[in-house]
Amino acid sequence: MSIVTKSGVEITDEMMDAIADAFDRGELPGKMTRVVMGRPRISNEPLRSIGCRAPESLVLAFEKKAKKEGETKSQRLRLLMERDVNEDQTLTAEG
Repeated sequence: MSIVTKSGVEITDEMMDAIADAFDRGELPGKMTRVVMGRPRISNEPLRSIGCRAPESLVLAFEKKAKKEGETKSQRLRLLMERDVNEDQTLTAEG
């Protein structure tokens, strides 16, 4: 009996037995990589939290817009902050 992986590689019973034997000896086949726990980093520099108070109706509308765009509130806020900063840089560059 054999199994064909999603990528099309055929794995036979003999191959599975060899992998199991190696595992029993404490050997792990394949390439070892570093496992990073948690969420993926969004920046190479340190992150800071910010907060503000806003009317509930504005917050609800903002949450609705973020959801409609497939974004989290944090993603949407970062996008808007980047646009705002980039707009200032563009205006300064134009003179």
